[in-house]
Amino acid sequence: LDNAGRNLTRLKTSIERAKETDSRRLRAEYSRLVQGLADQGLLQGGDQLLANPLVPADILHEAVPGNIRRAEHFVMFLKRLV
Repeated sequence: LDNAGRNLTRLKTSIERAKETDSRRLRAEYSRLVQGLADQGLLQGGDQLLANPLVPADILHEAVPGNIRRAEHFVMFLKRLV
């Protein structure tokens, strides 16, 4: 049971790392999109968006792929089981 607990902790860490990687990718893609639109002059209110080109936290939370969300639920279930 101790080994199972350690493995679950390791699995949870891997899932958190994957979430952070996805979050960083989304922020970078959003920044490139805003910058590209501003460069082409297609962005209205561009100064405000360029001053704060961060993706809102609720969008980042929703952008977590389903397989990661399911993995988190699975790990929580296993921790309760162990």
